[in-house]
Amino acid sequence: MSQVPAGQRIPLELLLLCAESMDNQTLVRFTTTCKRFRVGLEYVVRQRANAYAIPRKSATWFSEVVANVLSDPSRKSHSDRELVEIDFASDLQAALYSGKEEFYGVRLPRQRFRDAIINGQYTIVERFLNAGVDPNGLDFREIPMLHLAIMTGNPAMVSLLLQHGADPNIENILKSKALDFRFHQRVEAEISRILIHAGAVPTNLTEFSDRMLSVDDGAHLLLGAVENAVGTAEPWWWWNVLSDAIVWNCEQFLHDILNAKPDLLRFSSMQSVDPQHYSLFELALKFRHWNIAILLVRKGCPLQKEPAEYAFCNSNKPHVLYKELRQALLSPCQGLLEALLDRPEVREYELQEDVILGQWFRPSIWACMNDSAFDEALGI
Repeated sequence: MSQVPAGQRIPLELLLLCAESMDNQTLVRFTTTCKRFRVGLEYVVRQRANAYAIPRKSATWFSEVVANVLSDPSRKSHSDRELVEIDFASDLQAALYSGKEEFYGVRLPRQRFRDAIINGQYTIVERFLNAGVDPNGLDFREIPMLHLAIMTGNPAMVSLLLQHGADPNIENILKSKALDFRFHQRVEAEISRILIHAGAVPTNLTEFSDRMLSVDDGAHLLLGAVENAVGTAEPWWWWNVLSDAIVWNCEQFLHDILNAKPDLLRFSSMQSVDPQHYSLFELALKFRHWNIAILLVRKGCPLQKEPAEYAFCNSNKPHVLYKELRQALLSPCQGLLEALLDRPEVREYELQEDVILGQWFRPSIWACMNDSAFDEALGI
């Protein structure tokens, strides 16, 4: 008897030829018999697994559908072949997107891998992936399996697909990527974190940043997406992000983003690319978001000196050296003034007591000012 193992005595070409006539059960048994069979038939097994789990629309399926289309008496004349093909393609697309499983009397092949993902059957999906099913496969609507897992709001399924090689930046037929989808609020932060950790980037960073304003830990997720996409973003882009956060009063987002990137506080009325040249502090005042203004002061936003000859309430000496301090005196927010007076630049200010004593007129000024007058007084 030959001492050469059976798997090595059979030429690979013959092994592959034999596999064509094997049923799936026999093929699996062969691959578990010895390593040579397993390696030699790996491609065939993978091909069979994909054909079973995510079958595509075959030529036979199309032939049956076309035959039914052409025999349908309710349709227009089929003398113009181009019109028939356009009509057929339009009907097919509409049927697929409406979720129909049958098209002109011919059922679509069942995609078991897709069904398991949609139904959250983690164990079945994992077995399919271990058997060699393509994690980047598409359903009949050309939707990637990763996108289906995202749309069902299943972080565990998203993570499983990525672990088995799913492309985090795979696009659907509309060129949308995984991070472009709006997830359920309950899982948006978790799914975004999983995708970004895998290297995902959004198609449009600006749209993604708008979504992150209201998401838990959205600031760090945005920083991760920026790092994946471009490494560093332009100053004008960061200005837009920060101004949107101020306008929508996203205090937690600003707190986190300024902790991670304190250099963003350098934006001032001279450095801003905004056409009206607002500083971040002034923008917060303009929208009456006192909590944001206090946050910016405590984070260390630059203070702008007033002209040396400026006198606020006493013409003999300049009571207020900083523009922000004057603006805070005109505001109805006591906490804002306290935050400014606690800044190192102002703490040693020799006229601080005069500023505090000068607050007696604040309620009367605020009561007689409308929004436009207040903005004019603030210089914004």
